[in-house]
Amino acid sequence: MPTVPRVLLDQLGQRPGVPFSATLVTDASGPVGWHLEREGQVLATGTSTPCGHDPSAGLSVHVLQVGPLNQTGEGWRLHADGATSDPFRVADDLHVALAHDALRFFHLQRSGVEIGPEVAGPRTRDPRVTRRRARTAATPVCRACRRGVRSPRTASTCTRAGPTTTCST
Repeated sequence: MPTVPRVLLDQLGQRPGVPFSATLVTDASGPVGWHLEREGQVLATGTSTPCGHDPSAGLSVHVLQVGPLNQTGEGWRLHADGATSDPFRVADDLHVALAHDALRFFHLQRSGVEIGPEVAGPRTRDPRVTRRRARTAATPVCRACRRGVRSPRTASTCTRAGPTTTCST
């Protein structure tokens, strides 16, 4: 089972020029020192702000307020209380793919028209299967034989369930 680092921050990375914060999981009651490094060079230092017990996580935490980073690149690490964050990157284009993925997801989910593989991609499920499932879910079902009732007007006595339950069979 992989271990989770005690210094937690945005997994995607940070944007240059934007201040950010990290969370330190520790039982220390007072502030602890932290430093930010890249390629072995310390670029920023500070002290944590103890926040005590976080009931949603069930852990004692501190917040590390880091100012804006003006350099871009990969391999940044935040160190505090003997713990080290996973490496992260600082770049302007962090959220470009995220925005594209979100728009693509909602376009496919909420379009209301049939979308072929030329738009959705080759691994898209057959749209007929999706329509069949949607139609089945909206169709009333005979409790006895589990077959769909197409219309209340044309419903006949269920031949499988007997005369007390009606369905379209």
